Amino acid sequence: MNIKIKCFITALAILAVMPLTVACRSENDEDFPVSTSDAADFGQGIVDAGKAVDGLSQLNANRMSPADLSSEKIKGYTGKTELLYGVDTKGYVSAWNNDISQELWHENRHDFIMPEFLEKYPDYVDTMKNQTSVGLLKNGEGTLYLTGTNSYTGSTVIEGGTLSISRRPDLSGGHSP
Repeated sequence: MNIKIKCFITALAILAVMPLTVACRSENDEDFPVSTSDAADFGQGIVDAGKAVDGLSQLNANRMSPADLSSEKIKGYTGKTELLYGVDTKGYVSAWNNDISQELWHENRHDFIMPEFLEKYPDYVDTMKNQTSVGLLKNGEGTLYLTGTNSYTGSTVIEGGTLSISRRPDLSGGHSP
């Protein structure tokens, strides 16, 4: 017997870090729980709160969309269209002390892309596969401090506010592409 299943994460599952509980609905609209303790199946696993307060540690293309591709204006500065992770500090000061790396798009992690999405963005898969870097776009008022030893290879673009690259108190870090 084949049953088509649609899954969605419940509010309870969002609150419970591990194991992640997903509510699934069968064709007959019956709900049943599915649990996993494998972080590779859903999400990123257990949150490291200490690391989380120190900002991003990875610019991940697998969590980005065509809306994150640089505009023609930015392409004029960088010479290419690229994925840029946008950060708006909204007038506040934020310090990111983690070392920031990048992860490029992996097609095998995107087994199912909604047909409606592909209708709207027919070149999505090819565009994402062809990205060779992920960068950072600072916009909005406020200041963003980067104090890590950053290894992402995309551009760092400032459209608003202030971006400061500095060392940590132990004199490590302070490097960005």
